[in-house]
Amino acid sequence: MAARTHNIQIEQGTTFREKFQVLNEDGNAIDLAGYTVRSHMRTGYGASSFIVFAIENVNLSAGEFNLTLTDTQTTDLDPLGNAANKQVYDIELVDLTGEVVRFVQGTVKVSPEVTKT
Repeated sequence: MAARTHNIQIEQGTTFREKFQVLNEDGNAIDLAGYTVRSHMRTGYGASSFIVFAIENVNLSAGEFNLTLTDTQTTDLDPLGNAANKQVYDIELVDLTGEVVRFVQGTVKVSPEVTKT
């Protein structure tokens, strides 16, 4: 399975949640029971610091999960993290044998918060 590209936008200061579903080449859901799903976001591919997305299990047998960040985490994001105002992320799936597959990759645009408490 080749990684597909999916760009996301995160609104600074809000709870971020985006649902993903893993499908095979025929369009059928892949049962993710027993898999580990992991995801990081960085200001650039070579950046040493990163943010870990939390993974919420929605319906693993149907290949569904949410990628999430708390409002505190998104408040700490720098909307001007780099010159292009975009960061990068990917999602990896690790099966029971330890094989790692990159499921999705893309850019993250952070929309600056105006209302602050």
